[in-house]
Amino acid sequence: MTLLRNLFAMLFGVIIIPTLILMSINYYQTKTFIEDEAKLNNHQIVKQAKVATDSIISQTERISEQVAIDRSIQQFMFEQIDSTNYDDYQVIDDVYNVMTNFMVGTQYIQEISIYKLENNLLISTAETQQPAISIKTKEYIQKLSDTSPMKVWIEPNSSGVYWEQISDFHYVRFMYTNVDELVGFVVIRLKSNDFNRLINEMYIKKEGMLFIADQTGKLILSADNRYRNIVDLHITYDWFKEIENYKTIEIDGQEYFISLVTSDYNNWKYISLIDTFEIQSKLKIISNNTILLLVFFLIASLMLSFAMSKGIYNPIHLIKASLEGKTKKIHEYNFFRLLKGEDVDENELVGEQIHHPMKYQIVLIEFFKEVHDILDQDYISREFDDEEGIALRNILDEHIKTYLSNDRLIEFFYETKTRIVLLLRAEDENRTDDSKTMDMFEALIENYKQITNCQGTVVIGADTSFSDIKDSYEHLIKILKYKLEKKQMGIIDEKKFIYKAELKKLPYDYHTYLNNSLRASSLDECKAIILELEQVVKSEFYYASNFSFYYKDVLNTIIGYLYEIQYIHSKEMSDVIKSFSEFDKRFKSINEATKWTLQFITNIFTFLKEDGYNNYDNPVTKCIQFIESEYMNDISLNEVAERLGISVSYLSKQFKDETGINFKEYVTSTKIKKAKHLLNETNQTIEQIAKEIGYNSTLQMVRMFKKLENVTPSEYRKRS
Repeated sequence: MTLLRNLFAMLFGVIIIPTLILMSINYYQTKTFIEDEAKLNNHQIVKQAKVATDSIISQTERISEQVAIDRSIQQFMFEQIDSTNYDDYQVIDDVYNVMTNFMVGTQYIQEISIYKLENNLLISTAETQQPAISIKTKEYIQKLSDTSPMKVWIEPNSSGVYWEQISDFHYVRFMYTNVDELVGFVVIRLKSNDFNRLINEMYIKKEGMLFIADQTGKLILSADNRYRNIVDLHITYDWFKEIENYKTIEIDGQEYFISLVTSDYNNWKYISLIDTFEIQSKLKIISNNTILLLVFFLIASLMLSFAMSKGIYNPIHLIKASLEGKTKKIHEYNFFRLLKGEDVDENELVGEQIHHPMKYQIVLIEFFKEVHDILDQDYISREFDDEEGIALRNILDEHIKTYLSNDRLIEFFYETKTRIVLLLRAEDENRTDDSKTMDMFEALIENYKQITNCQGTVVIGADTSFSDIKDSYEHLIKILKYKLEKKQMGIIDEKKFIYKAELKKLPYDYHTYLNNSLRASSLDECKAIILELEQVVKSEFYYASNFSFYYKDVLNTIIGYLYEIQYIHSKEMSDVIKSFSEFDKRFKSINEATKWTLQFITNIFTFLKEDGYNNYDNPVTKCIQFIESEYMNDISLNEVAERLGISVSYLSKQFKDETGINFKEYVTSTKIKKAKHLLNETNQTIEQIAKEIGYNSTLQMVRMFKKLENVTPSEYRKRS
């Protein structure tokens, strides 16, 4: 009995206490990781909802602008109108038809109204007898124009503009004479219920809520009437004023994840609130499993102590068998299911872990005949499914068994016809590097190439525990696909590819470039931007691992442009929306995503041309086209405005509103863009390039280039 007690005390101190400490540490690390991942995922979903909602806001503002500059509206506002005169009544009827036409296809707009201050004339598309605007709102509207001279959004629950408190969003655009005298305004009223339903449908986390707040912290659109401002959500103003943010909060004893993003158009704040119940359920399962495992170890230690005290079990024999290479292998079926994420009996996995407490390494080997065959699935299916393909795999099997001892190789299987997955027992954990393993696989692949004339890429995983085998495998697959996308071969060490969870901005402003190219109706420029984006994404493993995010952002930009020009009834839109929602499943590689995106934007330009959509009447489009052709000359905003027959102030404002930058900045950006192209594609000197793009001196070009690109032209050419 004394021996049993002593043996149990020894095992308790050597096994149970360290295990308890490690499981506690692992639990809290897992808890932190799961919570951070949930916060990040929720944040990304909110950002996608924000992008789509901003497109609606942008379209509303653009419709109001188009209404304001319509010929019939201009005639109504700036000429004497007598509603009793037949000709003038025809003008009013034309105005009503114009507003009605603009509402076609915009399901979230409830009504459009136009108000003329001179004689209190009101025209509205409202079907009720009481339209949104009262004819007695003149003084209040004039006060609004004093603080917001061009345009203003009026949120739900505001009072003072109308006789009663309003419940919908209203967008007001003011109209002036040439001497800045207010003559009237255009109001677009949104259907707040439909708008609220729309953004919550975009926010696919059905168990969460999405709010919109103004800059003061008031919730102007709330899915729950309990919350009126950010104080009700336990948000501080210091946290609220950030452009993006997310954290965990507690409301009424319940824990929530909260995320914040800011609109690009009117600085509204999009706030999401999601219950942590799902996360807590996962953590509870982990906690219960940890407790069960601890109880199991206690019982196992007691049984082991009893067996050792009776002489039934002798660990010395087990150590000797291990040294002789007779340790039990992981069951192949469990290994395959574990990697593929299929259901595995939890008790079986626990048993596997108990039998295999060591560290492991996953190794992937992809072999192919020629570099251009990489990722060509049709070629692989055709060429590697015959007798020759079977022979190539058999030869590789023999090489693996020759180069890897039984002590090292645990299990392996073919995932595809040209990819094999190996599970290895890790070498000495105290080793400083994996040079020995890398040299071994390099010799294996070289010998295999000499015999079969097949080339290969090998990805060697870092040491991992049994419970992390699946995560290591998924990371290795990402690395392998990244290297194959770049058509690179050789031996690759996983430790050189550290994956970071937070999103990272690309060093390439494709969003602005693509917007400008779409407005300029330049298909070639759009294609060039997408191809350059492809190269940037492929340039770094992190970008490649998250390529779907950047390509979906491209689709958002294109969708925003199509809404902007009111191209919203096309059957092509259903295809892009479907592709957007199924992007991660539909496109497995950057090449596939690029090919589809190029074809899609080509189709869009073709359909726009066939359907008669034309941006050339847009003065900003004409201005951009003029810049693209004359940027090397000393062109000015006055010269362009004179050619287009419009005022300088109007063109300046329209240009800034549509492009986000002023005329001079756009000309400079175009010159620098051309300079980058010449630096990459020609051997011209810096002086020659400066002269070609229209700079009077090399120093001036170098200064502007460094200001925009943060490097000199010479440094840029060296990096490229």
